[in-house]
Amino acid sequence: MSDKLAVDASFVTAQSQLLESKGLIRRKPSATDRRVVLLALSSNARWQIENLSGSMNAANAYVANNASGKAHRLLAELEELKSVLKRAKLLTASDALRHWPRGRDTA
Repeated sequence: MSDKLAVDASFVTAQSQLLESKGLIRRKPSATDRRVVLLALSSNARWQIENLSGSMNAANAYVANNASGKAHRLLAELEELKSVLKRAKLLTASDALRHWPRGRDTA
């Protein structure tokens, strides 16, 4: 994972331990490879994400219901920009994968 994130393995370890201490993830050693630690979201993290999603949806609905016509057009333009940026990000990732060094572990 650290290779894919382009960071040192110790950084990933420290950050995952921090998230684990906050009850947001669970770390479990792999049954097949002692060097690998599997990470999973905790039920607490899932609950927080769902709660945040609900709050974000409520805020978005409030803005949509209370915005002027000009604001609605701006919101539509921002959504279009987000879509273009998302496609650009995918194209960049795809291009990076094409140039990934051969023989390097990508799993």
